Amino acid sequence: MKTRNQKVAKQAKTVKTRFCAFAGDTMEHPMFSVNAGVPVDSALETSSCLLDTLSRLLTVAADGKGLSSDESAAVLIMITQAKSALDAALEGIERQDDAAAAQVQSLEMVG
Repeated sequence: MKTRNQKVAKQAKTVKTRFCAFAGDTMEHPMFSVNAGVPVDSALETSSCLLDTLSRLLTVAADGKGLSSDESAAVLIMITQAKSALDAALEGIERQDDAAAAQVQSLEMVG
């Protein structure tokens, strides 16, 4: 049986979340965004995969190889992507919770 949180996460969808990935990007005109309407569990899985890749890359770097400037830029971009996907998922869950609470409240007022 699924928990309440699992049900909410399955039903909730991401909200559009813009992010700056490169120097010169601005929040007013970003190059990239997380799309609205993506199932939250997909956004969380994507973030997990990005963070796993980053962990592997940084583990190799910590073992003495270091990172090139291109690899460092890639790390920053991937961190921004993972954070944006998590933020979009969290906002989607919060909106889902708010909508459910409002529905319960209106039903209580009627009943």
